[in-house]
Amino acid sequence: MGAYDNITILRDTSLLEGAKSVEKFGKFVAGSIVSSQKAREARAASTEKNRIRVQGAQGKIAGIQWKNATDNQGKWKGPKQGELWDKYVANVKFLLEGDGGQNIGSIKAATEIETNSKLTDEQRSQYRAIMNKANIYQTNAIQNNSYALSDMIDFDGVGQKGMLNTHYWAGDTDIEKDTNMLTAFGLKNLPMKGSSYIKDQKIGDNGESLLFVETTIEKDSEAWKSLSDETKAKLEENLVKNVATGKMEGKLTFEKDFASLISTDGENITGGLIRRIGTTIDVAKINEESEIVSDGDIESTYVMGGENAQVFITEGVGDSGKSQTTGYKIVSEAAINANDTFTAEVDSRAEVMIDNPLQNPSALGDLQAQMQNTLKMGTNDWNLKVPGTGTKDVNGEVLIPLRIINNFNEFNDLKVPEKEAILVDELKEQYYEETFAKLKKSKYNELPYDMQQFIVNNEGAPPEDLDKIYYFKEQKTIQSTNEDKDLYLEEIATSLMDIELSSSRDGELLEAGGDQKGASEGGWNQSNADKHVNYIRQKLKLQAATGDDAREKVRAMWERKNKEAVKRGEEPVDVNEKVNAVKRRSLWVLNPVKNDWEEQGKGVYDPFDNSSLRNIVTKYKFKTATRKKEFENFSIKQDRAKALANAKTN
Repeated sequence: MGAYDNITILRDTSLLEGAKSVEKFGKFVAGSIVSSQKAREARAASTEKNRIRVQGAQGKIAGIQWKNATDNQGKWKGPKQGELWDKYVANVKFLLEGDGGQNIGSIKAATEIETNSKLTDEQRSQYRAIMNKANIYQTNAIQNNSYALSDMIDFDGVGQKGMLNTHYWAGDTDIEKDTNMLTAFGLKNLPMKGSSYIKDQKIGDNGESLLFVETTIEKDSEAWKSLSDETKAKLEENLVKNVATGKMEGKLTFEKDFASLISTDGENITGGLIRRIGTTIDVAKINEESEIVSDGDIESTYVMGGENAQVFITEGVGDSGKSQTTGYKIVSEAAINANDTFTAEVDSRAEVMIDNPLQNPSALGDLQAQMQNTLKMGTNDWNLKVPGTGTKDVNGEVLIPLRIINNFNEFNDLKVPEKEAILVDELKEQYYEETFAKLKKSKYNELPYDMQQFIVNNEGAPPEDLDKIYYFKEQKTIQSTNEDKDLYLEEIATSLMDIELSSSRDGELLEAGGDQKGASEGGWNQSNADKHVNYIRQKLKLQAATGDDAREKVRAMWERKNKEAVKRGEEPVDVNEKVNAVKRRSLWVLNPVKNDWEEQGKGVYDPFDNSSLRNIVTKYKFKTATRKKEFENFSIKQDRAKALANAKTN
């Protein structure tokens, strides 16, 4: 055999080994793939399970929260339509579901808390805040709507005559009152001409339900004219021109959490926009306990002068020649004020009314409404005289000058005792007004002269001219003054000429730079004028005045006229200017028909001539042309008779 006999075959097994390795690797890989797939399947199953769990939890949470939201919607007492309803629904959706961005809703927040065990304490706190905000808003929104509705229901029942009688617009300032008024009109969809509204509900930082109403008011429109001067001045600061209309406009904005406005004083059913004016005094209770009035009749103790005291006034009945004698009984306020039960009730009520705003600042508006409306004090020109603190005089006595209080703001700046003193007087006046509503009443200076004297004789001093006097007729008789009615005319004509006059004339001027000569430059005699005034008062039963007395009466007349003008929407006059124009050397007579004081000017009155009073008689006493002529004829006859008598004497 040769060299190649029994050849040893060499085998390269590397490939085989590689193949085996590959095989093993393949098996490994295959196993790994299987294993990974199983893991993925397991993980997917776990994920799906978790997803199902989370989604299930979220679904349950969403179902619960939306059910609660639906239940809350069912508690909404207002109309389920309009801007406020739509905004409420949108707000609830936002709070529950979020906006799809950073603002997550309470559903997702609750789900995270329920399912995510890895949340930090801070995260859990944040999620709970989101949930609480959603819950708080819904509760508040429902309550607020109920309060707003309550306001509106109350508003519906008030009516035009009820405002400032039984109810008032809430607020401590005129701006707040006007804003609340326009807001109420907006909520009721009753815009005033010249106004428009934007209404919204906003979510507060802590879940508060904020009612937002923006009112746009066109200058000089009907809505504008309804506003106070204070509100108009505020709007004037930020007027903007409406491009579409060319009109200047201002805005008032109401944005408040109604929950903070709810009254808790027990007297107001609402505290938001419109409030009920609280009670002042219980007149029926006072009369029952004080026994001032029993069974509708005033007790004799409280009649001026006592049970049988009357003042009798005799006056002619038109032009008939007959006279009428009437007995009057006058209510004694002094006796009523001496009744301990009456004074104790009034004093205690005044204390409560003053104390309420001190304990609860929101009650300040109630006090203002009570004073301005129930007590009928109005908004301005109170003209209340309040003693003030002064310096000491040379003898060490404290001087107490008077302060004049004209409105509620000035009143509110007073000390408590001063406030109570004013309220006591006003509450007493309310009592008199309600108790004696069926009686006649008149200002002291407008009473017949005999009644004025009766009051002075019984009370010791005259009251202020503007004080109201309550009285009633006790008896009345009508009788002929003379057998012939013409003698009635003659008697008046004769009595005129019997007044003894002085011919002397007072100085040219009452004081340096003062009044003119008087009586239309014909000169003046105050003694004669006083006699004529007494004659007019006693014989003619008319009111007359001269000097400072006339000035005060003219002042009172124009103050009355101004109040009437303001009610009609007219501009008041300057009272001081009217008073300063009154000459001290002139005669003024109260027109009983017009209730106006009228000057007896040039060609009417002469203090040196009794016959000049005939003009006053014919103007104010006899109302028909026939009777005036008859009186003038009798006057002429009397003049002739007197002249004839004088001639015979001479």
